[in-house]
Amino acid sequence: MKKIAPEESYTYSIKFSIKYQTSPGQNIYIFGSIKELGNWKENKFKLKWSEGHIWKGVLELPEHIDFFDFKFVCLSDDNTFKRWEEGPNRLFDKRKITDTTNIYKVDCIWDHFTIAFHIFYPLNNETEYLQIIGEPTEIGGWFKNGGLPLKMRLTEPMTLGSVTGKFWHAVVNLPSFNFKNFNFEYRYSIYNPIKSN
Repeated sequence: MKKIAPEESYTYSIKFSIKYQTSPGQNIYIFGSIKELGNWKENKFKLKWSEGHIWKGVLELPEHIDFFDFKFVCLSDDNTFKRWEEGPNRLFDKRKITDTTNIYKVDCIWDHFTIAFHIFYPLNNETEYLQIIGEPTEIGGWFKNGGLPLKMRLTEPMTLGSVTGKFWHAVVNLPSFNFKNFNFEYRYSIYNPIKSN
């Protein structure tokens, strides 16, 4: 009987998806910094096409792999065409995910990266909410060209760090080919739609 090493005893799953329209004979792969993703050298993890040009795949990993870098790559069957996503590598870090299930969803947009904002700030007035205002167009562009702030929503009770409660949460997708998006300023503000009318 084969003994299973402790680090191999448990696994978890990551469900990847990304929308990308390929040409005939092209497929989407994920390359990454772990052997399951080819150590950046081999095209080991191929996604499957589904309706609407959504490419999906489930990666099973041993529990001891906490984080890794990765990128989506469009690769032709004969290896004559290869297009890597622009911008920095993507990062999966299980240690920073508050969900305790063993199945994680990673839905991505090609050439974009995602920032998730969380802030604990109880408000006394139930008509008020928090919003994010900043430099990128996606969060208002400091109100140039008719930009709008990003509205935040309350989560279910959760724990982040040493704080437990309902957090204000928002997600924004920023183009990775715009290097201004890697270092920008923003602020949280309280908005009351009743007082503003």
